[in-house]
Amino acid sequence: MRIPLCIYEAKGRAKKDLIFILSGIETLTLRATNITEARSNVGHLSRKLSGHKSLISRLPITFSPYLCRPNFKRMIAVVKVAGQQFKVEKDQTLYVPHVEGKAGDKLELEVLLVDADGKLSIGSSVKTKVQAEIIDQIKGDTVIAYKQKRRKGFHKKKGHRTAYTKIKVTSIK
Repeated sequence: MRIPLCIYEAKGRAKKDLIFILSGIETLTLRATNITEARSNVGHLSRKLSGHKSLISRLPITFSPYLCRPNFKRMIAVVKVAGQQFKVEKDQTLYVPHVEGKAGDKLELEVLLVDADGKLSIGSSVKTKVQAEIIDQIKGDTVIAYKQKRRKGFHKKKGHRTAYTKIKVTSIK
């Protein structure tokens, strides 16, 4: 049985479960990009499970680079919309504070940070443009503010619904 294992998150009850799992497996698969990193992770695991080192020393160790760093090509940007920051990807739909416009209108969003396949651009070095389309103007749930002073006959009840805009990110160039 091969089991992918994240060794950095084992604490308390999870540590006891990890010891139980280790006692029943034949091969230990670690998140690592190379054999040196795998050995380092094994050392970390044996320190974490002090008193149970025999469990680890008897296991053949393999490593999987896929478990550590998946190679998905995607572009992520942090944009500013109506004073709030959002992390966006292409074709993502999100709700932002109210932006003027009708359904179908195009927006160009202010870009603060871009991560393009591991290359980070921040501040004035950002040349990327994020374009979005307004899908709908909606209202949020009703929020009720209720005030009362006991024994005085005074009470106030006011409610409001915050306006939001549903947008879809069409492109990050």
